[in-house]
Amino acid sequence: MKNGRMGKKLKHYLEYLLVKFLYTIILNLPEVIIRAVAKFGTFVFKTLLNYRSEIIDKNLSIAFPNASEQEKAQIKEGFYTHITLFFLEFIKGPRLDNEFLNSRVIIENKSLLERFKGKQFILVTAHYGEFNIFLMKITQFIGTHLNIIMKEQRNPYTNQFMMDQRIACNQVPHLSKGALRKTMKALSKGEYIGFLNDQNAGKSGIDAPFFGKNAPTMAGLAIMKEKFDLPILQGYCCREGNGMYRIWLDEITVDRLEDEEKEAYYKRILHASNLHLEKAIERYPDQYLWSHRRWDINNYE
Repeated sequence: MKNGRMGKKLKHYLEYLLVKFLYTIILNLPEVIIRAVAKFGTFVFKTLLNYRSEIIDKNLSIAFPNASEQEKAQIKEGFYTHITLFFLEFIKGPRLDNEFLNSRVIIENKSLLERFKGKQFILVTAHYGEFNIFLMKITQFIGTHLNIIMKEQRNPYTNQFMMDQRIACNQVPHLSKGALRKTMKALSKGEYIGFLNDQNAGKSGIDAPFFGKNAPTMAGLAIMKEKFDLPILQGYCCREGNGMYRIWLDEITVDRLEDEEKEAYYKRILHASNLHLEKAIERYPDQYLWSHRRWDINNYE
């Protein structure tokens, strides 16, 4: 038993060393090389690994039932390029300074964001586009850190590395277990919370429609909205072909109906959030994380 634990610990540490080695190399690569590496990454994910191919196909069939096979194949290939670029750019995150954020990131509806200057709000985004750049741009706007909920990695060394990356980007990560309590405490102190609210929440979630099918959705956003009644701002950052990044966001308004049960109110909040994401994905469909099981497990059997 002891040897087994030691072997697992050694395996985790070797994985971490590999990640750190690749991190060091990638961190110092010029952007033109990054783009070339992304093309090779597309080949690796698509051809060599066939990475989650069946799950991606199923998800695209659910989301775009009327799309042709050729259209879905183009989205799939674009996704493989996107996920490679995302990982490469995530590594460079701590080096993205204000000059980069000001010169390379366009905010479409900046006037809406300006309305919330100095005001507390709940921020929502998704595993879509360059969500780390989105969070960094928002922390620049609010002028302070942003509390986020982060899924704990199985490898403790890699987990700490991911947390350090977040902290370096002015984010305060809270691991999934106990995160809701900690983030609610942060809200009560006047701090800011950022959600990636599109993970499959499993049995603990609330079913809310997403592309026409119920998807188990994390209830945290609805719970915080009901408790604190703060505005919800939902937005995204997507990569454009000219080296620029585009941000857009909206206020999600869901008023509680008279005598409405809490569960029904929660579901309407989450449905509104999912619907906003649906419409956003239609703009850059290849930049969504199609490789995760967003819907109920029965959809993948």
